[in-house]
Amino acid sequence: MAADHSPDRRRGTASDRLLLAGRRGNSLPVRSGQLPGLDRRPGRAAPDSGYGRWRQLSLLAVVFCSALAAYGLSQIRIDDDLRSLLRSVRQTGWQEDAATVSTDEEFAIIDAVGERFGSPDRDCVVRISRPAGSLFHEPTLSDLRRLASELEELPVVASVRSMFDVRRQGIVGAVLPVIPRTVGQLDAGSLQAAHERATDHPLVGGQLLSADATTTLLIVRLASGADQPPRLGPAVESLQRRLQQSKTAGLEIQLTGLPALRHQAAAALRRDMLLFNSLGLILAMVLSATIARSIRST
Repeated sequence: MAADHSPDRRRGTASDRLLLAGRRGNSLPVRSGQLPGLDRRPGRAAPDSGYGRWRQLSLLAVVFCSALAAYGLSQIRIDDDLRSLLRSVRQTGWQEDAATVSTDEEFAIIDAVGERFGSPDRDCVVRISRPAGSLFHEPTLSDLRRLASELEELPVVASVRSMFDVRRQGIVGAVLPVIPRTVGQLDAGSLQAAHERATDHPLVGGQLLSADATTTLLIVRLASGADQPPRLGPAVESLQRRLQQSKTAGLEIQLTGLPALRHQAAAALRRDMLLFNSLGLILAMVLSATIARSIRST
């Protein structure tokens, strides 16, 4: 007991003070703020000796995965030419087959036509069909002509080509439109004659007009630079708005073409990136909380 009252007790460590207090049967108040968080929490035990080793291995794994992801990111190449999805790489030697050669020859013809008459990279295609019957019907034909004129007035559009622009040779050698231009609507006789001329014309029948005359195409060429980001998205969206606002009752209208497909692919890519980045962030937080055994570590 004399040791309990020794003056050296004041200079003892915290553990000695706890021991002396226990011998007396008295409780010694301890400030919990001075203890580590792991010791303050009920039901929590101190980490074992291998915990530090585990954290080092986890850190090395994270560094390795990050370096591997950075290398993979540097190797990503984006080709916005959708024709390259169908264009085959010409094989050599025993791997070359007839299908590969045929595909290469077809694309060679497309490239030659594009160099001579212009590349179709700026061309949007508007497909218009009338399920009820022929397009050579009023007011359907007048609505089509008005729609082509409205699209050509857009600032992002350079030109619009349709069956209304195709010419034919008249009786006395004059060049006349296949479909007559009139102020009002065509009568039944003029519609029938225009229908026959359009289906028989080599630049209209089977090209811009289907065989049953229920479907036609409008070739909308975008202005220079409007087919490339950042102007591509607003240009395609303006076309879509004008097509939706057009007063064409009984007609089904669809927008396609390389610019529209590129815009859709870019929108899908942004949507997928947002989705997968969000999932990656959530998984990273869960993994961090699991490894570090604490939500605050995230």
